[in-house]
This record gives sequence, C-alpha cells and structure tokens, in this order.
Amino acid sequence: MATLTNDRTQDIIKGGTYVFKTSGSLDIQIQIDTEGFATIPDGVISGATTGQVLELPVCTLKVINAGTETLTYSRVE
Repeated sequence: MATLTNDRTQDIIKGGTYVFKTSGSLDIQIQIDTEGFATIPDGVISGATTGQVLELPVCTLKVINAGTETLTYSRVE
C-alpha cells in the first residue's frame, strides 16, 4: 500500500489491478516509459471515494489537482 499527495510521483513496479481510496477530488495520471504524463480514463475523481478499481500497466503514477487531498492505493492479487 502507498499514498500519493499532489504533484508527487510513484513508480509502480508491476502492472495489474489496483484499488484506490481518495480523501477528496483529484486527477490520476500515468506515464509509460518517457512518453509524458496523461490523465487516465476514470482517473478524474470528484470527491472522496473508497474501493475504485483500475487496471494499470507498468508505469509511473502521479496525482494532480489534489490540493491537500491524498490517494492511497494497493495492488489487488
């Protein structure tokens, strides 16, 4: 399990299914190799949420437009 705050990045070692919990509104972005960050489909979160599941490739994960909100995520086996 890991937590991201605004404009911080986190390398994801393995692609797969991830479950997310957010404390409020934010946007989730990914970067594959060096192609630049892009907001993922279903990655714009309008409020606090628990249990959202997303399928991600091997990538770098980033949170933007979060202010003081956080994103906590864990890989689902």
